[in-house]
Amino acid sequence: MSYEYEYELSNGTIPGGDGTTNGPWRFNFSGTGGAITQAAAPGVGFDLAVGAGEDGIAEIVGPLAFEIDAGRPAVVEADVMVETDASSAAAVFFGFTDRNNATEEIAIEDEDGTLATNASDAVGLMLEREQDATWQAVSVKGDTDGAQTALTDAADMADDVFQNLRVVIGADGDTTFYIDGKLLSHTRSAAITTSVRLAPVITLDARNAAVTVRVKNLRCYGPGAE
Repeated sequence: MSYEYEYELSNGTIPGGDGTTNGPWRFNFSGTGGAITQAAAPGVGFDLAVGAGEDGIAEIVGPLAFEIDAGRPAVVEADVMVETDASSAAAVFFGFTDRNNATEEIAIEDEDGTLATNASDAVGLMLEREQDATWQAVSVKGDTDGAQTALTDAADMADDVFQNLRVVIGADGDTTFYIDGKLLSHTRSAAITTSVRLAPVITLDARNAAVTVRVKNLRCYGPGAE
């Protein structure tokens, strides 16, 4: 039997300490400057921050509840803004991953030109500001890395500008990507193992510079197994 799940993280939620949960959502942060706080203006989301070191990380991860082979699409979306970006160092992953525990680890990243995956199954949008301001589509399926695809038909990231990000996984694992409501031309075929349970996630990883990313209106919905 399958169920339809929907989870939304209230913009007014007050994050707790590292590894704490609020409903189905977990707040993870550690390392130099790693922190998650309520945004300065109440009701406008959360600030994920890292400092000038290589070990900082901050992430919000949802429930490990979505199973794609239950027959309907799974969707995660949020409004995301790079608020502070010293040395153009924002490194962000937004999408789905097969882990939602308290171990802080970005699912997919590209550090110093090499793609690295810390999940067995994950798919989403990646920003590596040290390279450029263009969002990329990335994935890993059964511990086999997918390609990095620059989404050149999307608007590039810009400081202090919110972008609406959306990742949609179909029942066959085919994944589509939207930025600011625009369906992008790239589709990632059979991006993940459809029988694996997935969790929505946004992660900010450190690149030896102070970075703050603001997140609001984070929600996910789709099929899950009993």
